Amino acid sequence: MSQQPPIVAVLGAGNMAGAVAQAIAAGGTAAQVRLTTGGSEPGWADAFAHVTHRALAQDADANREAVAGADVVILGVKPHAIVELAREIAPALEPGVLVLSVAGGVTLETLTAALPAHAVVVRTMPNTPVAVGRGITAYAIAHGAPAEADARVQALLAPTGTVEPMPESLIDGFSAVVGSGPAYVYAVIEALRAAAVDQGLSEDVAARLVPEMIAGSTAYLTATGREPGELREEVTSPGGSTAQALRVFEERGLAEALRAGVAAATARARELGQA
Repeated sequence: MSQQPPIVAVLGAGNMAGAVAQAIAAGGTAAQVRLTTGGSEPGWADAFAHVTHRALAQDADANREAVAGADVVILGVKPHAIVELAREIAPALEPGVLVLSVAGGVTLETLTAALPAHAVVVRTMPNTPVAVGRGITAYAIAHGAPAEADARVQALLAPTGTVEPMPESLIDGFSAVVGSGPAYVYAVIEALRAAAVDQGLSEDVAARLVPEMIAGSTAYLTATGREPGELREEVTSPGGSTAQALRVFEERGLAEALRAGVAAATARARELGQA
């Protein structure tokens, strides 16, 4: 494959694959980004050098056209559709092409079986903050890949944020915590905004200050390098108002609910991969 910036084809440029494509295009690690997408064209699509806009389920030719000559192919369709898509594009893939999947639960074994032997198959799990270069992406590469495959993945995804190699056996659990994690954070923000309004703050003030509080808290955690439990205790005066809130959270089972939710998400990811 070429040592120049790669041509990247993104098939199924929805929320997740689209976010990855957006970061790659903005970060300049691709010579060209090609998209195929069902439904309405994403509002940010004009940021790309080449856009192929077709309905994935209806136009196999568009997908094969997009991958022809591409150095990297990102498969962004839903888990139930990814094997069919892989088989559909297999005849058009170049030798040595890097094929990345962002589909939850779909194993490397399943993907490899649907693709030609000359493809380098990679299972990834990003989260949506990759769109602004603050995401986290775990990845695992199929056995037998060339030695340089790891460096190719790292270079390609560098603009998306943290890129973490990981045994495939851990990716479903990673997905349940980090991949889905932004949704949990947004749910907490929604709840705290509502709680702020309950206490008399305006919706505008709550909407501005709650996200800023969370961003500041995580920045402080990172800057100090201390354990979150230590910082929680730093804020919690014995018998004070924070302690009272934390007591209610404990009584209502906040920690247990989070752990149970993550376990359910992991189980569901595995189910999706077997569907």
